[in-house]
Amino acid sequence: MLVNIYIDTENQIPRKQPHRYGYVIEAEGYEDRTVSGFGEADETFNGTVLTALLAALGRIRAKCELRICLRNSRIGRDLIVNMPKWRQNGWTCGSGRPVATAELWKKVDNRIRELKISNIVFENMDRHARSSWIQAEIKRQIIT
Repeated sequence: MLVNIYIDTENQIPRKQPHRYGYVIEAEGYEDRTVSGFGEADETFNGTVLTALLAALGRIRAKCELRICLRNSRIGRDLIVNMPKWRQNGWTCGSGRPVATAELWKKVDNRIRELKISNIVFENMDRHARSSWIQAEIKRQIIT
């Protein structure tokens, strides 16, 4: 089963500050299994995206393949290419420095391994199919 996770944030400010995020999870072939969630993280932009990903992964209960759609983030590439290296190197970068937001990365890594995710692909783009809806919902929740 392929599960699509769409993640977006209210802004892309890189510094640590409160950021609001939203995600949508769709299980292909199961139209009634689309769920969404929203939250806030006092994190960097990338830390907020990881927080949203972790929240979305927490709602998945079965072994599956993942397609993660992100907006202008290195997270997807790091998830596929760097995370296995960081785990092997004790959560340090190639330069020997600790990985930024290592605790979040460890939690994401553990959840992916618990779920026995068979394949992960990502799409990194300016906007994805759920960007407008997530942005509107984030704004609506701020107002109400």
